[in-house]
Amino acid sequence: MTHRTRIGAAAAVFAALAAGCSNNAGPSPADGYYALTEPKFALADAEKAFNAKDGPALGATLADHFRFYFDAADVGKQLPGGYVIPASWSRDDFLRAATNLFARTHSDKMDAGWRTLGSPAAGEKSFAVDTVPLAFTVMYNPQDGYFLDDGTCDYGFAADDAGKWRLTEWRDRSHACGCPTVEKSFGYILAEYYL
Repeated sequence: MTHRTRIGAAAAVFAALAAGCSNNAGPSPADGYYALTEPKFALADAEKAFNAKDGPALGATLADHFRFYFDAADVGKQLPGGYVIPASWSRDDFLRAATNLFARTHSDKMDAGWRTLGSPAAGEKSFAVDTVPLAFTVMYNPQDGYFLDDGTCDYGFAADDAGKWRLTEWRDRSHACGCPTVEKSFGYILAEYYL
């Protein structure tokens, strides 16, 4: 499947998701962001921030001690600009790459799989989920882009003293599916915009 064909398929998937899943999590605020009262809403807001190219909103979903972990198959790869992919990034590194991606690409669309997340037990202050599906489309210009449709990620969340949930950990597992269609992982795409 060519990149353009894959992007057309991605548009259809995202349209179906928007139409069919909009009421699965209850009402959302007028600005489209949730109040972070559950882990799934922190991930929903991170997804919305990627789709809206909204760096400050993305930052609001991440705990101060947030870590992004690259897929093991990407660690040590050298990108065309000379940047070598590390094992992980801090919150600031992740936001730097995401903000650069927002500024330098035509558009991007994410489905982070937040609708599949359950809820923590009452009184719990941390929550973790594994193998959550991730789809991500980045358009370099109006005609050309890349669509990742077989990615998965693991996420960790923590609640602060006010009961607000934020992401503490995001582990890219894009290559874990063993799918030959995964040419670039989510982390690899982000790393292309780090410098």
